[in-house]
Amino acid sequence: MTHKKVTIADIAQDMGISKSTVSKALSAATDINEQTRMRILTRASELGYYIKKYKPQSQGDFAVFVEGIDYTNIDQFGHEVILGFQMMAGEQNYGVKIIADHDETKFAARFCKEMERGDYKGCFFLGFKADSAYTRELKRFGIPAVILDNGVDTAGVARVGYDSVAGIRQAVQHLYSLGHRCISFLGGEQDSTGITAERRAAFEQAMQQFGLPIGKDSVFYSGYYDTYNPNVVEKIVKTNTTGIVCASDFIAIRTVEKLKQMNLCVPKDISVVGFDDIPAARYCTPAITTVAQNKLQLGKIACHALLLLEQGAPLGDIVLKPEFCLRESTAIAKKIDKKEEKHI
Repeated sequence: MTHKKVTIADIAQDMGISKSTVSKALSAATDINEQTRMRILTRASELGYYIKKYKPQSQGDFAVFVEGIDYTNIDQFGHEVILGFQMMAGEQNYGVKIIADHDETKFAARFCKEMERGDYKGCFFLGFKADSAYTRELKRFGIPAVILDNGVDTAGVARVGYDSVAGIRQAVQHLYSLGHRCISFLGGEQDSTGITAERRAAFEQAMQQFGLPIGKDSVFYSGYYDTYNPNVVEKIVKTNTTGIVCASDFIAIRTVEKLKQMNLCVPKDISVVGFDDIPAARYCTPAITTVAQNKLQLGKIACHALLLLEQGAPLGDIVLKPEFCLRESTAIAKKIDKKEEKHI
């Protein structure tokens, strides 16, 4: 997909509204209702509206630290999260400075340097593991912080994210209702102590609730983004699975691509469920059945939590309820020849 710069005029033309209305929604103007603002922001993000560059505001600045999550175009999970965060910060007259780094081993030092030279009111972290080195520095600096998905037991730090247990249970229940009895989980990093581990545990819990078998051939890991290994899909197929629950839409989309290369039909041969509801999941073929997170709302809530922390509110985990989105990548389970079935 080619990602050109999307302008206010493009958004207005697509939605059939005036450029001034779009401008108000994107600039946090007060003379526009919240429902209209969210509708415009959602469509702007779907079209690929680019993250705004840093602009200082009268109330001070928030720092958004990003590691391991891409965010610069609409097909990337972090795009809408940061856009939502920026919108809420702008409404409250806070600036947002985005600091991205793909080398986690050096991030603690960079974080300390940034804190020492910047007068930030708070921080928002995306993509970091719960045991990352920077977490040890949060207490020393005493700055309010919100962390996406992973929690840290430190005063002044809150976690925000969607309920993986509820979401994965919805995915397994959906496949179960379609007659699937051999279901696999495909996660990202095997050594994860964060969201992949959380969603794997949720998968195992849901399988037990529905009386479904779990064994060594039930859970697999493919890696994320550049580390994604499509060969794992071949191993899953050999287990005679009829349904795959993926830890993210990115994994689900790449998995469908690999299944097609193997001359397997989704969902006729194998059903696939994702998690996140990134725009690409809606527009690929087949469209991905997924557990949806409202990422714009997630970003806004993260910013709101940071504002409350700054005022001294003792926040902990903020867990949002996901929504199950039925699309084209799931169907009634294919019957497996008992002679070929592999018991696990």
